[in-house]
Amino acid sequence: MKKILYSLFALAVSAMTFVSCSDVPEPYDNPNNGKQTTKPEVVGTPSGSGTQAEPYNVAAAMQLIKAAKADENTAPMYVKGTIVEIKDNGKNKFGNATYYIADSKDATQKLYIYQSLYLGKKPFTTGTELKEGDEVVVYGPFVNYKGNTPETAGKGATYIYSLNGQTAGNTTPVVSDNSASNPYSVDKALELISTGKATENEVYVKGVITKVEYYNTKFGSLTYYISDNGQPGKELQIFSGKSFNGAKFSGKSDLQVGQTVVVQGVIKAYTNSKTGAVTNEMDKENKLVSVNGKTELQPGTTTTPATPATNGSLKIDGTTVTLTNSAVTAGTETVTLNLNAANLSDNQKEMTVTFSDGSKVVFEGNGEQNVPVFMSKSKGVRVYKNNKMTFEGKKAIAKIVFTCDTYKGDKYVGNAEATITFEGKKAVYTNVFNGTTGGGVQLRVQTITITYAN
Repeated sequence: MKKILYSLFALAVSAMTFVSCSDVPEPYDNPNNGKQTTKPEVVGTPSGSGTQAEPYNVAAAMQLIKAAKADENTAPMYVKGTIVEIKDNGKNKFGNATYYIADSKDATQKLYIYQSLYLGKKPFTTGTELKEGDEVVVYGPFVNYKGNTPETAGKGATYIYSLNGQTAGNTTPVVSDNSASNPYSVDKALELISTGKATENEVYVKGVITKVEYYNTKFGSLTYYISDNGQPGKELQIFSGKSFNGAKFSGKSDLQVGQTVVVQGVIKAYTNSKTGAVTNEMDKENKLVSVNGKTELQPGTTTTPATPATNGSLKIDGTTVTLTNSAVTAGTETVTLNLNAANLSDNQKEMTVTFSDGSKVVFEGNGEQNVPVFMSKSKGVRVYKNNKMTFEGKKAIAKIVFTCDTYKGDKYVGNAEATITFEGKKAVYTNVFNGTTGGGVQLRVQTITITYAN
């Protein structure tokens, strides 16, 4: 009888257990009964053009960055979003903050703002400048980190352009009528620069290409000039520019003299800290908007207006390099500069040197990491790949002759693909190197002789 009672008790306990467990939620989603669902993804509709007036929203920025090559910075752009999570409030020795933005507080698609600076590209100081829910417009280059994480380029490369509608100086952003469909003329751009009214905001400028000067193989960028009438004179330099959407150019012939372009970027007066030379330019990381009214390149079959170094304009004979202007007749007046006797300091970089008659030569790095440098042991200036020498003669230049250094049988006479352009009193030599590795041949120039035209 006792065994029967124990058995009935055990059955009763088992029944109670099964009934109780049926009311306990499962610790995971059960695909079979549909009782629990995951939170739906909330993604905004892509919008904006990446400009100060029309910043991308997060959805558009994510789309663009994901389409970019891994670990290559995009062109600088404006992106607008709401701060939904702060990882680092900026109170660190670098003064940069790390946080996430989204198109709304409920959006699941978030963009990582990594090591970014505060308003006016200044460091954060208190760590209380930002809070979740703030609306920001972030400006600068972005990157598809390792091909799977869209984020800002780090180390202060980006900054907050506006915070809750306020820009640096606590002023309301100015709405400009400048746009891709209503670009500035070159004259207007030059006026803004000369009057100090050019800002760090990107603008659109329309002009006709007058010269394509230099293709940088490392960055896939072109440096060229535009004017309103397609003639030299009142020109704006488009420095180290990129193609559509910040893509790389494939070569110098991608753009042609005479083409009408609209370009987007920051305009400014660039002053060479070494030489004092001032250039009105659109700064690097600018990008094409249109060419002859179209959104595609219309490359030519030849390279540009800059006269290439052919047998007729550049001749290398031993350690002598001769640059000849075939458009003029050489006279008998000459001037010679001995760089070893020009009062230059050892390891002096990017310098301007004056000839005895007042003519000048300006040595510039032209965007390269290795820049021209005077070396006392080689008694002259070393000009590395893609470095530039600009001559400003007292009168029209017919010919320039370099004598160069030699060491252990190697003649340092520059690259065979170097270019030389003559324009009246001005001449520009560029030690062009089109290879993918190395730097080609240095030009170690010791003396320079200018022959003037009749």
